[in-house]
Amino acid sequence: MTGYMHPDTRAPHNTPGTTPAPMLDTKGLAALLAVSEDKVKRMRKLGTGPRFITVARQIRYAAWDVKAWCEANAQYGGTDDPQA
Repeated sequence: MTGYMHPDTRAPHNTPGTTPAPMLDTKGLAALLAVSEDKVKRMRKLGTGPRFITVARQIRYAAWDVKAWCEANAQYGGTDDPQA
């Protein structure tokens, strides 16, 4: 994988000569995660969701940031209850 590796997320960021990441909007991310758009907006507001950027006043999520967020939040064990 080419590109600059951001130290906070280890997700690659575009550098000259690399292909930009596919981008998702709020609706696309909600569909991918099988949650409501309101849930995605709440996660963004609370800072618990994937990293995002603003493009012309529109929220966008880079696919690799979403993947990194999913991997960082993966849970293993005998329960699917995040509070347990």
